[in-house]
Amino acid sequence: MHRSRLLILAGTAIAAGALFLPHLRSMPTGSVNGITGDSWPAAAVLGLAALLAVTGDRGEGFGPVRALAAIGLAAAAVLFTAVKLADASRAADLASGSIGYGIWVMGAGALVVLAGALLSRSRKLG
Repeated sequence: MHRSRLLILAGTAIAAGALFLPHLRSMPTGSVNGITGDSWPAAAVLGLAALLAVTGDRGEGFGPVRALAAIGLAAAAVLFTAVKLADASRAADLASGSIGYGIWVMGAGALVVLAGALLSRSRKLG
C-alpha cells in the first residue's frame, strides 16, 4: 500500500480513538469526551478520507481529483478541530476546568491525515 494511504489510515484511527478520550474536564460536568462534546464530525470527515485511501489502486498515490478531495477533507477536519479546541478553551474558562488531552490527540490525527493527503499527490512515492 502507498505510504500516503497508510498515513491517512493511521491518522484516521488516531482521531477515531481520540473520540473516547477526555476533551474537557470541569468540576460541574466531570469529563466530556469527543462524542458528547460534538467532536465526532471531524472523525466522520476523516473517515471519508480513509474511504478514499482504501479504494482504487492502493499501490499508488491518488490522482489529482482524489488528492484534492483528500486534502480538502483533511483540511476541513483540522479547521473543525481547531474550532472545537477554541470551544473547549472557552468552556474550560467558564466552568473552571481544563482542556483534556483528547482534543489534542484528535488534532494530531487530523494533521497526520493532512500530511498523508499532501503526500498522496505523488504517485511514485510508495
